Amino acid sequence: MNSDDLRAKRELNTGFANALSRAFEFAATTAIFCGLGWLVDRALGTSPVFTIGLAVVALVGQFVRFWYAYDLEMRGHERELEARKAGVARPVEQSS
Repeated sequence: MNSDDLRAKRELNTGFANALSRAFEFAATTAIFCGLGWLVDRALGTSPVFTIGLAVVALVGQFVRFWYAYDLEMRGHERELEARKAGVARPVEQSS
């Protein structure tokens, strides 16, 4: 394998790992907030009010966080592309 193939394979594996970790983070955070809401509902005797409320807060928060992380990552890719066009190679800043 040449260096371009190895770099492409490494980028593919990194992308898969990032996607898997983001999916786990999304599911775990939502589950934690639902569990906390269930505990509050159980303690106060308010059926699914806090469970649903905290689940919605978790989902909206995760969506906003992923949106900004994606935007930052795409801006990094755009800067790298502009640098390549200008003939100056700059590494992409990684964010999670």
